[in-house]
Amino acid sequence: SYSTMSKMSIPELIQVLPSLVGDLPPEKRLALAASCCERAMPNYIAFSNATGWGDWTVLRECLDKVWQHLAEERKLDKAEVEELKQACLAAAPDADEFPEEGLTGAAQEAAFMLAVLLEMSGQGDVQNLIRVCSLGRDTIDRHVQMVRGLDYGVADFEALIANDPLMA
Repeated sequence: SYSTMSKMSIPELIQVLPSLVGDLPPEKRLALAASCCERAMPNYIAFSNATGWGDWTVLRECLDKVWQHLAEERKLDKAEVEELKQACLAAAPDADEFPEEGLTGAAQEAAFMLAVLLEMSGQGDVQNLIRVCSLGRDTIDRHVQMVRGLDYGVADFEALIANDPLMA
């Protein structure tokens, strides 16, 4: 029920996601994944603005094409999906090139989420939806670590992240 789900943490919700969305039509699963990608776009834009690297319009175009596909305005064929997916992967920043930029991981995850979204555009499978949601969770996890100044060596590292209001 909704009241039970609203009390779940993000990691708990991702664990039960297959049973929650398994019966949804593929296009609704694809729409859910696309919505998650929409939430990740500002991270990429912020990274690009902060570093002057990357072209967020490439990711926006890919996401718009998935929405058009869902609206049945235009279908994506396999070759186009592969081309768009490669464009998303190429748009992911290299963490070694931007080690000091706190948004690098979030920008990578936004690009990877879109690549997975494109992968699932043909069939809307549950496993790729979970991958998209998991990447979104990783972005929140990283943000909590950064904002709270958490280091892997801190006692109760995982518990501090899991109990943060953003993860709840």
